[in-house]
Amino acid sequence: MKKVLLFFSAIFIFIAVISVILALLTSRVTIGDKIALIKVEGIILSSVDTVKEIKKYRDDPSIKAIVLSVDSPGGAVVPSA
Repeated sequence: MKKVLLFFSAIFIFIAVISVILALLTSRVTIGDKIALIKVEGIILSSVDTVKEIKKYRDDPSIKAIVLSVDSPGGAVVPSA
């Protein structure tokens, strides 16, 4: 009886460890296409960082869309344009 209990306990622990390892591995792997979200908040004084971010996402083949969220009252004329 003790051997059977020990055997099933070992099987349960083995399955639990494998499940945890697989869960950790799959959480880092992205599957399918992605959508990039760029947030612009506050007064717009410079557009350099936003443009760099857009170019970075443009060059990534897994990014299929870029969403630009703007929460700003405006700012300097050229960067806001």
